[in-house]
Amino acid sequence: MITTKVKHFPKNILSNKEIIGEALNRNCLRALIIPIKSIVLARWLRLQCQYGCDHFGQRLTCPPYSPTADEFSEILLDYNRALLIEAKQSEQVMETITGLESVLKNQGSYKAFGLGANACSLCDTCTTESHCEQPTKARPTLRAFGVDVPATLSNVGWDIQISMDYCKDGSIGLILMD
Repeated sequence: MITTKVKHFPKNILSNKEIIGEALNRNCLRALIIPIKSIVLARWLRLQCQYGCDHFGQRLTCPPYSPTADEFSEILLDYNRALLIEAKQSEQVMETITGLESVLKNQGSYKAFGLGANACSLCDTCTTESHCEQPTKARPTLRAFGVDVPATLSNVGWDIQISMDYCKDGSIGLILMD
């Protein structure tokens, strides 16, 4: 006798429409569920972090403490989709990301993990010699993980002018799901 295993999702998992609605209710101009394969990774971004960014080696959310693009590509294998957001104001990205991440975890997407556009600025001086003082709020930048933000936005049809300055992609955020 052949038995088929059926994957059952918890009843409390939000639909794509509900997730996008939640993002729009949290000061996002727009939100989009994207397949993980839409995310463009680039090894050269680490060079820009190492040679030219004041945050390199100064924050736990930045290189060399963050995973490389190759390591992140392995992590992405554990996910199927992501929520891409554009916040109304760049100062709101991290708060929006962690808030949405929390909602998703509470609704059954326990692997949810957010990445923001800007470098973490929660503490005046990062405690790189010890553990993060605000781990529930601190999130790495997209570029620290090797995400080529302009190429990813282009892949999903978003035409947004972003800064080419290090870790200043403004109002963009991404939450990995599933």
